[in-house]
Amino acid sequence: MRLADITTPEFRSIIDGIVREISPVAVVCFGHTLSIVNYTSCFQATTSEHHHYDLLIVQSNSNHYKDHEIIDLVKNEFPDGLSVNVLSHSERSVLTAIQQLHPFFCRVFREGHVLYLAVNSPIKMDKIKTVDADVDQSKLAQECKRSFDLSGNFLAMASDALGSHLHDVAVFLLHQSMEQMCIASIKAHLKYRPTTHNLSKLIDLIGCYLPQVKSIFPCNTNDEQLMFDFLRRAYSDVRYKLNYRLPPHIAFSLLERVNEFQNLVEDKYNLEFVWPKV
Repeated sequence: MRLADITTPEFRSIIDGIVREISPVAVVCFGHTLSIVNYTSCFQATTSEHHHYDLLIVQSNSNHYKDHEIIDLVKNEFPDGLSVNVLSHSERSVLTAIQQLHPFFCRVFREGHVLYLAVNSPIKMDKIKTVDADVDQSKLAQECKRSFDLSGNFLAMASDALGSHLHDVAVFLLHQSMEQMCIASIKAHLKYRPTTHNLSKLIDLIGCYLPQVKSIFPCNTNDEQLMFDFLRRAYSDVRYKLNYRLPPHIAFSLLERVNEFQNLVEDKYNLEFVWPKV
């Protein structure tokens, strides 16, 4: 299904600013979420909107920016009320992927909304195939099973750690469980291999085909944001932060949320795929 034109004057202005700043080869939107919140009381009725965009930025091979610098530059262009998840890849890697009929990149360019394409771009839209490349189902099934098994083991160990009052160890294991779970799901559904450890980015990618996951960690209040930050930063904070402290009630709440997340992701996976036995 081709993504509809979701540009607004404000969004178009942001994209124009990004193009001037980093001179990309291409900018493609492959996902858009609009969240509307209606609040009604005896005294006032208000409505607020939040737009989230998933962007693929294709850099020139001569670009001096690193991937994380591109991502930071793009995010800094977005004001409150708009958020973005950015995938940054080099022109060379994207061209190779398209030539090899990579399912993710071919679909993004064929069905996404191309916001910018450089005049001299070697990416020829009319040459991109619509048929997904063959995927080694057996190999992919093995990779997904390995990651899901790891995720389940980390989750079980996190529960045991909480029972032993090892709250810092538990949240570190919950982070590992989430990361492996997200990687397996994204590989299966998007045919894309993420390299990031950032849970926010991984959850955003899952939101492209399973938007319900975002309601598990909504981050719409200070308390919700604080809870998710403990999980998101656990990979480094638990290991390196002196005098690290995690309130027990947050640790137990995170265990419940990760369990809920696991149920959603695995149900979606089992519903859509019948893999070869591995």
